[in-house]
Order: sequence, then C-alpha cells, then structure tokens
Amino acid sequence: MSKKVSILHFFDDNHVSEPEIISFLGNAIELEHIICNQSVEQVEKAIDDLDGKTDAIALSNMPANLRLGNRSTRFKATAHLAGKATKTFVYDGSKTSSAIGRWGVRLSHDLEPGIWSNKRVLMFPALNHFGLAESLGNYASKTESADHLLYANLISATNDSSSKAWLNELGECSIQALFGNPDLSADALNQLHKLIDWADIIAGDITLINQIPDANLAEKTIVTPAVTKNSVSQCRKKGAKIVATIYPNLSHDNKKLAQHSAAVIEACLAVSAPADVDQNQLTENDFLNLLAELEWQPTITYVQPEQSAVNRFGYITQPNTVGEIRQRMPAARFLPKAFIDRTAVHIPPIFKGRITDIHAVGKKHTAIGEVISLGGTPEEFTAQEAELVERRVLQAARLAEQLESRLIASDTASREISDALSAIASKIDVGVTSGQALNIWGVVEQAVHIAQKTSVEIEDGLQVTIINPGDPIVAIAAEVLAKHVTDMTLIGGEPDLLIELKRRIEDIHLKTKVAITTDANQIIGHSDIVLLGRTMAQKRVKFNLETCLPGAVICDLSQPSVITHEELEQRPDITLIESAVFKLPQSASGDRLNQLPPELVPAAFAEASLLAIDSKFSNFGLAESLTSKQVYEIQDLAYEFGYESAGILAHGQLVPDAVIEQRAETARQISEAAQISDQDSDYALEIQPDRPSVRRFAREHGSLVVAGFGAAAVFAGILGWLFRSRRNKD
Repeated sequence: MSKKVSILHFFDDNHVSEPEIISFLGNAIELEHIICNQSVEQVEKAIDDLDGKTDAIALSNMPANLRLGNRSTRFKATAHLAGKATKTFVYDGSKTSSAIGRWGVRLSHDLEPGIWSNKRVLMFPALNHFGLAESLGNYASKTESADHLLYANLISATNDSSSKAWLNELGECSIQALFGNPDLSADALNQLHKLIDWADIIAGDITLINQIPDANLAEKTIVTPAVTKNSVSQCRKKGAKIVATIYPNLSHDNKKLAQHSAAVIEACLAVSAPADVDQNQLTENDFLNLLAELEWQPTITYVQPEQSAVNRFGYITQPNTVGEIRQRMPAARFLPKAFIDRTAVHIPPIFKGRITDIHAVGKKHTAIGEVISLGGTPEEFTAQEAELVERRVLQAARLAEQLESRLIASDTASREISDALSAIASKIDVGVTSGQALNIWGVVEQAVHIAQKTSVEIEDGLQVTIINPGDPIVAIAAEVLAKHVTDMTLIGGEPDLLIELKRRIEDIHLKTKVAITTDANQIIGHSDIVLLGRTMAQKRVKFNLETCLPGAVICDLSQPSVITHEELEQRPDITLIESAVFKLPQSASGDRLNQLPPELVPAAFAEASLLAIDSKFSNFGLAESLTSKQVYEIQDLAYEFGYESAGILAHGQLVPDAVIEQRAETARQISEAAQISDQDSDYALEIQPDRPSVRRFAREHGSLVVAGFGAAAVFAGILGWLFRSRRNKD
C-alpha cells in the first residue's frame, strides 16, 4: 500500500504542481504538491484540511527555526505550523538538513575528487545551511558569507554583524522578507558583486543566487541542496560552469538534479519507518539511522556543454639546470651558480603555464595540464631534508587544487619529489600519480630499441645488469625488461631481495635466466643494458663509465642521474636514459615542457593525461605500492588512446635520433680500434656522497657556525671602529 506525503510550497514558482509517485526505501510514496501563494493563512488552512487525510505534511522551505553557525533562534512566522495538526505529523527538515548536507558534500568529493579542494567558498546564505557550510569549509581554502549583505535591510545598523547578534532580529521577520526577493541597496549590491567575483564556489539557495541582478557566474560552481524550476537555465545564462545538488534525487532518473527540500526527504523517511515505530517518537537519531539505509549519490552537472568533457590535472616540474633559473630570473645571472641553486630551492612554487587540447583516440574527454614549477634543480632537492621537500610539494599541490586539478603528477627527474608527492597524498583531496609506471615502460622500450642499434656484442642476445634492484622502481623495471632478454644479472647488497626478485622474474618469464653476483666489475663490461638505482638506504651509486661495453645503454633511474654531462662526453659511444617521452595522437596547445615539440611530452605528464582523460582520479602507481601490473595497465591505456613511446631524455634534454646513430657508429669504431680494454678499472661502483645542504651543515656543525658568526661580528665591529666617522668638533 502506497504512502502519501503532502508538500506545502510557500512560493508558487519553486515547483511544479503535478503529483509524483516515487520509490523510497522500498516503498511507493505519492508526493502531492500544494501551492500556498505566499500566504501563511493558506498554509494554516491547508494543514487543517490535510490533517488525518495524508501520512505526512512537509513544509518546503518554511523552517520553524533559524540557524547560523552554532546559534539558533525561533522563526516566529512559521514556528507555530508544526503543532497545528493533531493527527498528521508536520516536518520542516530541521532534523535532517545538516546531516544530509555534510553527507552530500563528502559523496560529491568521492564522485569527483578535488571538486571542493582549496577553493574559495561564498555561502549565499549561510543561514540554515550549517551542515553544507561546515562540510565545505573542511575542503576550502577560505569561506566567506554574504548574509550580512543579503539581510542588511532587515537588521539594525548598530548590531555587530561579525558576532551574528542580529540573528534574533531575523526571527521577527516575515517569511516573505526573509526568503523572498532581497531588498538590496546599491552599496550592498556592489559588495555582493565583489564577493561573487572572488569566489570559486557559491553555495546556498540557488533561487536567491539567481535573484542578484547582473551577477557574473562565469566559471563558478553552484552548490545547492536542490534546484527549482528554471534555476539551472538561469545559472547557465550567467556563465556558471557546474551546478551540484547535494540532497538525494528522488526522481527515477539518477542523472537529474535533486528537486526536493530537506522537509520532503524527512517526511519520506518518517512514513518509511517500520510499522511498529510511532512517528511521534521519532528522534534525530532515528532519522539518521533511516537515512543510513538510503542508497543515493548527489548530482553534479556541467551546465556548459563545452566544459563537460574537460578534465584538469596538475603537473609539478622544476628547472633542470641553474641556467634555466637564470633565464627565469635575469637578475640572478650576476650571482654564483652554487648560491642560486641553494637559494632557489626555498622559493615557493609558481604557476608556470598551461597545456590544453590534450586528446586521445576514441575518447570524448580531453585534458588540460596545469604546470606548477618548483624553485630548485633536481640535484639541489636531492640534497635537502625530506621535510622541506614535502613542504614545497604540498604547496605546489595546493596551488594545483586551486586551479581545479583533479589529479596531480610530478616530473620523474627527482626521486625526492616523487617520494614527497606520495608522502603528502593523504594531506590533499585529489588523486596522485608518480608517473613512474609509464616512465618504466617507456625507458625499457627505448633501452631495448637503442641497445639493438648501438651495442657491439649483441649476437648472443642482450645482456642486462640490474644494479641495486632493492630500489622498488628498478625492481619493477627489471621485471618489465625481463620479457625482452634471456640473460639478466642482479647486483646489490641485499641478498634476500635479490633472491626474491630472481624467483619472481623466473616464475613469470620462463625463458629468462637470472644470476646474482656481488662483483660488478666482471659483469658490467659485458652488459648491453645497465639499470641503475639507489641503495636501500636511498644512497645513490657513483657509476664509472670506463667499465662499460662500447655502445652500452645506461638507464639511470636513481633520479637525478649520478652520471654528469662531462663524464658522458668522455664516452661518446654510451647512451644515458633518465626518462622517456611520448608522442600524443595530436599536438597539444600552450606551453612546452623541456623545450619539446608540441606533440611530445615527458612520460610522467603523459601518464597523468591518460588517467585524466579516462577520468581516473584516484592514487595510481605510487613508489611504495607500484607493481608491474600497473605498468602494463597504463601501457594498455596508452595503446588504446594512441600514445606512442617516442624518445628519451638525458639531463633533462631530448636526445635526437641522429645522436643515437652517431653513438652507434662511435661504438663500432671504438670496438674495432680496441680503445677500451677488457681489464677491470679500479672500481665500477661507489657510493655517491650526498652534497650537504646549508641547513644540514648548520645542524651538524652548530658550534662552528655560531663561532663563525661571532668572529664575523667581531671583525665587523673592528672595521666599524677603524672607519668610523669623526665628529664635527666645530
């Protein structure tokens, strides 16, 4: 047997009057709409007429109490209505509105991570939207309220608006004055326009928002409990980008925006309660328990069609060299290199540019990359404490959130940056990707391709050496590389990890033979490909190129590379790979990365764009949880979307194909002339000492630093005394 809920609407333009039949918690409920033509007397008469003839009465947008923050007061215009019926219970939504508001905001964030994060929120109004305001405030960078302007004509000018002392005065107002068309002075209207321009999100009553004349809603997100007739089209005309309703949609069409108030939902919950429960005994806790059984999602609609298929992601990068810093800051060209590098790392991140029109084959969605640049080079960030690196990366992530990024990635040039991004993943409200999964695939593909061109001992198949496979990035790269080779040697100081990786590779790739050794000198001189990583203690290994086979390919995934530009010039036959680049299906627009052509992007950027286009905004491929399965997953996505592995980066620069061909020729010449002997050099590997940061030096040598400052102060005092100005004795 169906239930019936009668809904009384004070304003006649908010809802259609036709009855509805909905399914709610397994019950069929008829919703009857009654328009009361802005008359409290008609509301009272309707309650008298419906008493005992319907299962529940909902007072839509006629609250018995007014609440602003933690304060509340009785609303005299409507407070008596709830007790007017004697047989049928009357609901105004006060017991559920805050809970539904909080829940809807959280579910919206789950649907589209980052939609609220680090945004400027304007409550319009905050009055009676306590749950909505409080929940949005947990995500927002700043929250403001327009109440003091919207209700300026209703409160005494002597009251302090910041203390909300005028709430009691609002309780004395009529419902038309409080919830009707606001009476705004020219000054209040001007201030409202400034607040609207400031805000990223406008939350509250959509009808009230649309009543503000000449309001510019361009690029704004409108958050409202429910929409009313024609309100969405009005927001669209004013330029709003998104309209989100955070109340349950009671319609059978799940894609529709919610259209019913908290009072209606509360009444439906009451009539859906078990038969043995007396409505008179229902408490707020009972409503919450009933609400927990409701399966629903808020509705987020992109009201501008051209923007509905665009997903944004943030990309954190950094200058590769001090020269790039000098280009960005011309005044720095007069300063020493070491001073620039060690100072720039402390500069807060900045917005560097935007890359747009990133397309994929067969997908309607496109992506926009918001590029955020850190101050220092990868080498300098390697020398810094983890705390400082995490702080800078968190600042960059917050900036990306403000630019409406739903996913954040980082350049793989610095392992410290990638690790910091993983570490702050729990502190931000959007997804994070390390970029390592696609980079591993691209590096492996390019390494095999280049080694087949340049190596001079490839007749028996590619010989591969993995150095420090305890490094999780290198271990995954070794697994992926194993399918291309038949012989692989693992070198490292953690025997248990070496044995585990050997077993894992041989179980998956039956044709690959894996050996373990601790003597790098005998192996590296016969390796076509060398994968180089960090030790378990996160130490980088200094690599001696003199031990390498002519034409060898060194994949240095220690990030940044320990092989310097000068060392590489001494071996013009060897190819260094730090990361890979990918070719997009069509050229993107906007700024360039690493001075690459428009159709090429670094692997980490490509990975983020693939995930954004596919609307995958959860964490992916973080260093501590990266698996070979994720590498193959992103590889399949790249194939599907038309991305191609198209080159390599060394020291932050693209290595042209012509250079690869020249190295192959040089390798053959060296091999023929026997310029490199087979005998071992003094060493193949040694631990690369960390370059100390200024902060670390000060902490470890505090006494020396204090003494130095003291000596400098004494010296300055002596100089000041010697060159002091003489007094004018005249």
